[in-house]
Amino acid sequence: MNQRSCVWDHFEQLGKKKNKCRHCSRTYDVCANNPTTNLLRHLKNHHPRELQAGRKKAVEDEKKLLDTSTTQPEASSPQPKRMKQTEIPYFSDGFKRQQNDKFNKLLLNFVAEGNLSASIVELQSFEELIRFNARDVEIPSRKQLLGTILDKQYYRGKERLSHLFAQKMIGITSDTYTKDEHSLMSITATTVRTDFCLTNEITALIPCADQKHTGANLAEMVTDRLSKLDIKNNQIVCLTRDGAANMKSMGGHLNIESIHCFCHCLHLVVTSAIKNTPSVQTVVNKALDVVSSFRRSNGKHKTLSNIGKERGSDSNKLKGHCKTRWNSILEAIRSVRQKEEDLYIFAKRTTSKTPQIDAITKLSQIDFKQLHHLELILEPFLDMTNAASSKHAHVGTIPYFCRKIHQFCESYKLPSDGDPESLRDFMNALTLECTTRFEQYEGVQTIEFATFLDPRFHKKKQVFAKDHWAAIEVRLQTYLITQLPGPTEILDCDEGFVDDTMNQSPTSTPLSPTEKTNCRLSYRNKNVPYKISYNALRNRPSSISQSWATSHMKTPFCGGGCVT
Repeated sequence: MNQRSCVWDHFEQLGKKKNKCRHCSRTYDVCANNPTTNLLRHLKNHHPRELQAGRKKAVEDEKKLLDTSTTQPEASSPQPKRMKQTEIPYFSDGFKRQQNDKFNKLLLNFVAEGNLSASIVELQSFEELIRFNARDVEIPSRKQLLGTILDKQYYRGKERLSHLFAQKMIGITSDTYTKDEHSLMSITATTVRTDFCLTNEITALIPCADQKHTGANLAEMVTDRLSKLDIKNNQIVCLTRDGAANMKSMGGHLNIESIHCFCHCLHLVVTSAIKNTPSVQTVVNKALDVVSSFRRSNGKHKTLSNIGKERGSDSNKLKGHCKTRWNSILEAIRSVRQKEEDLYIFAKRTTSKTPQIDAITKLSQIDFKQLHHLELILEPFLDMTNAASSKHAHVGTIPYFCRKIHQFCESYKLPSDGDPESLRDFMNALTLECTTRFEQYEGVQTIEFATFLDPRFHKKKQVFAKDHWAAIEVRLQTYLITQLPGPTEILDCDEGFVDDTMNQSPTSTPLSPTEKTNCRLSYRNKNVPYKISYNALRNRPSSISQSWATSHMKTPFCGGGCVT
């Protein structure tokens, strides 16, 4: 028996050729083949709520009829007429709930990532946008989004992080941000997965405006927040921090090794060298004055850009300066130097005296040459900053970066043009700053072990001298013997690395290439001896056994910190 479509609860027939909507009075011609297709499409597009309410009411009416027929059966009474296809509420409601949970999660991420107000969900235009693609989804209110949905997402994230860092050694990066009456402390945790890839996770963002930022207070906040993730202090290998005294003190209160962020250290090196060289400071300030004068006037900035377009030159804008990012100085210098001709044309066309003209006239030809030489000097520091701040950089790269920067400073040759004396003073200041500030990285166990275990740097003379490598190897062997469960054979830290003249253990006879290939680090785990090669670490990460990887992630040299 054919069932009556729910469409006819919302439409009335006007004769044999027309159907009229009961909600908006719109009429449709009768289609001979599919009389309800256009009508159903109209309801879905223009009256989704009424359609959903009608379907829900039909299901409830059908339940009532079924309950009545079950409690009062009559042999002679006919079966009730079914109004629509039977739904199974348990499965349909469960699927809708699952879809709504997924939508709520995506919506919360959207609001958080865009730093948007939660009241966006109450805008009519936002609802229309969502209804355009998902007409049946339930849009939460602002209170729901910031209440139950946010709480549920928080506990899910907490469980995920607790599982991720369970029984693993981690390195943490911490910093504080203060502006006006607001103050926040961030904690990022770094660990190594079983495939030996770094994993960085933001574990906390703590409001801390209501207490003093002493080392003891900061350490207490870190301990309290990490304990909620079931992370103990003895799991923390090292702390990456800035150079502030309270951050150093925090590492002492946590009783863990702390490392100064290398990128922040480079920032201090460059800015201090500029500050300690008055002639260079003067030229840099002239360039920054040009940038700031144009950035304060949109009209003048647009005029300068149009001049560049007329000449067919690069139309990039003048780059601003950020005091906490030394590389913004380099970007500002480069943008001014590239706009040299455009700036002179702008000065010729402008008859009135403006701040832009005053800033341009202060820069001479010698100053522009000086800016060019400063740009060449700072380029290697920019390369090191970018490399150190890359996603997979670790503390083991710091000695190599330090060595390369020292080599550049020592090999720099003064130019014949510009102001050679000023550049000599600047290079001397850079060398002094590098020597002074890089001393803090010497002899740090976490850094040296990480460098030793990186195949790119293992026993390379470009990083450490031969005697220094030998001392690191002895300390690493001693440490492994005390950490790994029951070593049963020789402990060769050279196995699996590229063979060269320095890759020979000072405490054993030189190994042949075949012996090096077959050599293994063997130890007992759960009374079952097995052997794993360092080759697996370097060439075949996926072949490393789960238990071996898990054991090594419990040692500091594999969990220890990141560069920034």
